[in-house]
Amino acid sequence: GPTMGYLLGFLPAVYLSGKFTYDKSIAKTFIKLFFATSIVYIFGMAWLGSLFGWNKNIFITGAQPFLLAELCKILIVTFAINQIKKVRKLI
Repeated sequence: GPTMGYLLGFLPAVYLSGKFTYDKSIAKTFIKLFFATSIVYIFGMAWLGSLFGWNKNIFITGAQPFLLAELCKILIVTFAINQIKKVRKLI
């Protein structure tokens, strides 16, 4: 179906997210997570383009409606990573 590209994109995104090292820099953490999330969208839009044709505006269909929510999720995870690292040091 149309969502297969997004599902396939999760594999390299999760792999990269796990390989990144997260220091105390909020900006660097945000950029790394943004990059990993972008991979999901690149795979998804490539899949949509191959299914429905490249003459359609696949960005408006396959990415734009989700970008604000995605940005909020990335910001939440960016700040949560530093908190999780603090808790892990206590254990």
